[in-house]
Amino acid sequence: MWFIAGLLAFFCLPGGALEVTPMVQTLKADRDARGGLTVANPTNREFAFEVDVWELAFDETGVKASPSEALSVFPPALLLQPGQSHSVQIIYKKQPLSSDKSFYVRLNQQPVASVDAEPGHVRMLLDINTVVHLKHSQFNADISVNQSHLRDDQGYIYVQNRGNGHAYLNNLRWYLENEQGQRVRIPPRVLYQSEVDDFVAANSAKHLEFSPALRDALMQLIIKGQGPWHVRIEP
Repeated sequence: MWFIAGLLAFFCLPGGALEVTPMVQTLKADRDARGGLTVANPTNREFAFEVDVWELAFDETGVKASPSEALSVFPPALLLQPGQSHSVQIIYKKQPLSSDKSFYVRLNQQPVASVDAEPGHVRMLLDINTVVHLKHSQFNADISVNQSHLRDDQGYIYVQNRGNGHAYLNNLRWYLENEQGQRVRIPPRVLYQSEVDDFVAANSAKHLEFSPALRDALMQLIIKGQGPWHVRIEP
């Protein structure tokens, strides 16, 4: 079990909770692209991890990950004694890019002999995925709304990024428009239900369900006979 608070995550394991930070970071590919993460062990038992890198590919069905050597990590393995914390360096290897990229820096938990050799001891090992976005200043996003549906109490939008740069929906200006040409500005955050939905990778598309707050507001407009409404991006 795990939960995230901001950029810090607590991973609940038998014996206590590990702390990992940050869970998401962005490296500038046209600069000295270096980052890192910290793993803290406030528990009274040992933990061991191997660290590797996976490149992410985004499509309408979700995220696919494949092993990558575009980032180097050091050290490649950690042994955390009780009360210890360790840092992992993340360095971009300056490989040619055709678009912004994203990666998992994955912590793969390993058995620890002093703990796992106990008779009858059965444990589940945890993989922890932290996200690293690699962004270059020469790449730009190109966001459009291909389809939106705003009827009754249902709502969704289909957003496409045709650019070679990652996009964040919160940085764009959004509004609703009906067939009579009326416009209503909407805060980006009420468009979607989760902070994860704010991110749209380069050359990808995303289907977003509206947040309850936006659905409630739309219902009031529809009741007043001012629909149907469509989502637009303000130029």
